[in-house]
Amino acid sequence: GEDVPTPRSNHAMVACGEHILVFGGWSVDNMTPLSHCELLHSDTLCWTHCSTRGSIEPGPRGNPSLVYRRGSKCAVLFGGWNGIHALNDLWYLDMDVWQWHNISQERPKSDLWPTPRTDHTAVLWEASEEKD
Repeated sequence: GEDVPTPRSNHAMVACGEHILVFGGWSVDNMTPLSHCELLHSDTLCWTHCSTRGSIEPGPRGNPSLVYRRGSKCAVLFGGWNGIHALNDLWYLDMDVWQWHNISQERPKSDLWPTPRTDHTAVLWEASEEKD
């Protein structure tokens, strides 16, 4: 059988409810960027490959950032390095239907979009509606 998780370095990882989602990174040869995601179930500690729907998905990359938005059950992926250049594309994975969406294709043409970057970090800060 195939090893799960796939050995990798410089990947992105985020807690998503009862799972931990891993995306991208570099294969064991440290030269091949990866594009698939894997899940760790936090209760059972069992790994599985993710199967996504649709015809579009992020290209292979190492060193991206990944955050999770609880309310919409979406993982949001930004940037990274594909082995040739830094990226500034923005994707979200709808974890209800397991389908990737490329947000960067829908962006307005402006100077406000982030420049390509790799080896960065991201945080999604969701404000609470409760007041202390």
